[in-house]
Amino acid sequence: MEQITSFGEVINNVFKNISLEDSNKAVNIYNEWKRILCKIKSSNPNEGQNIADHSRVIDLKNGILLIEVDHPGWQNLIQFYKKFILKGFEFAFPELKIKTMAFRLKG
Repeated sequence: MEQITSFGEVINNVFKNISLEDSNKAVNIYNEWKRILCKIKSSNPNEGQNIADHSRVIDLKNGILLIEVDHPGWQNLIQFYKKFILKGFEFAFPELKIKTMAFRLKG
C-alpha cells in the first residue's frame, strides 16, 4: 500500500540537508560575481555589467568556480579578466580558496 506524502513534507526532505549558512554563502558568491565584474575598467564603461548580464555562477566545487555563459564570446572575455576576477574572490572569500574557473554554455 502506497503512503501519501504532503507537498510540504516533500519540500522539507529535499532541503533538509542544505544549511542556512550554505545557502547564504551561495547567495553571497552569486552577488559578489556581479560586484567584481562591475569593477572592471576598460574602454567600454559598461563592459563588466555586460559580462554580468550574460554570465552567472552556478557552482563552486574543489576550488573551481563554475560559470555559465550564454555565448562562447562571453567566456573568452571572462578568461581575459580571469586574474582580476579570482583576486576579487580571494579578497572577498579567502576561506574558499578559489583556484580557477570552468565554463558551461547555457542551453
